[in-house]
Amino acid sequence: MSALNFETVIVGAGPAGCACALELLRLGHSCCIVDKRTFPRDKLCGGLFTDKASKALEGIVGTAGLARILKESQCVQESRFVLCNGTKEIVSCNPERHIRLVDRRRFDKALLDAVVLEGGMVITGEEIASVDFDARCIKSRSGLEIGYDYLVAADGALSTVRRLTGDNRKKHHRQPSLCLEINVDVKDYSCDGVCIYFGIVPKSYAWTFPKGDKTCIGLVKLPDTDFDVNSTFRKFLEELHVNNIDSYPFKGAMIPIDCCPKRPVYGEHVLFVGDAAGLVQSLTGEGIYYAISSGRDAADSIVGASSMRPDVRYVHHISRYRHMMHLASVYQRMLLEWGAGTEFLLKHASSHLNFIRHFYDTQIDQEPTLGPVSLFTRWYLYKLKKRHGW
Repeated sequence: MSALNFETVIVGAGPAGCACALELLRLGHSCCIVDKRTFPRDKLCGGLFTDKASKALEGIVGTAGLARILKESQCVQESRFVLCNGTKEIVSCNPERHIRLVDRRRFDKALLDAVVLEGGMVITGEEIASVDFDARCIKSRSGLEIGYDYLVAADGALSTVRRLTGDNRKKHHRQPSLCLEINVDVKDYSCDGVCIYFGIVPKSYAWTFPKGDKTCIGLVKLPDTDFDVNSTFRKFLEELHVNNIDSYPFKGAMIPIDCCPKRPVYGEHVLFVGDAAGLVQSLTGEGIYYAISSGRDAADSIVGASSMRPDVRYVHHISRYRHMMHLASVYQRMLLEWGAGTEFLLKHASSHLNFIRHFYDTQIDQEPTLGPVSLFTRWYLYKLKKRHGW
């Protein structure tokens, strides 16, 4: 098959890859998306679509484009945020804005359709076999060759492109975390609002939330914890009294929580975005916002290459996301990895509903800021001092 050539080739057709393609097309640059899967395809993801993610996508596709994508994604909204100790509800609150949840199977397909609608080239069902970084050419397992000026790797936590660069996980803070999840029919289990369960998984949490005619149930296992994740998940389902458990096979995926590579670029012409760049929020596992934003920033870096090298420009762009994730990592360790943190939260959350609501609005729905970290730290230390008589 004859070789193709594009200004930018994007490996991976998820939100990061599609956001990059849409921004490039908007700015008049040719691009091609290559993905080993055909769409629509199943994607293990809770589908949290925060207000900041909505604004990031709207900045690329416009208000009408956002509305169309959310409609096609069967986006649902929940008004209740619940914290539980084990399976017992401790406290609930209503965030300032409804919690949006998208069906990733439909959401990713809608984004890819938007790329095609804008005139982008999409090649699915082609798995990357090799990349000649000197000649700037990728080759698929079927023999298809595509030349490029810039390569954007949007191919997930276990990025094929990163592996082909010779990079390895020793350069990361830690290995990716394992997420287990099932989506059960509401007749077998239903819940009211987005529920977070502490005390189910060591140093982490489990969750349930409604998604249309399904209920999403899952948990995250951090890489430095040692327990049988399958039996723990099954026990959790039994405690929830989920019906017909055996009819829902467990599905797993790796999530790059707190394992950002030292460099989100390779050379001057390869940029890593989304999960491939380790851009996932440590506390919540949120990735869609960072995928969309980093994809857009990669496109802007490529378009601005005449004034600044794209790798330098891109590193500058995403430094702010790394700062945001560092703040989230502080929360994760304070609330989850330190045993006293979870105990403290569950003990005092019911008497601090405004703080729980404020925490969700400012640290999850919106871009995290330093102020609430200081606020939470003062609150936490004050309670510990009273408790231990410091």
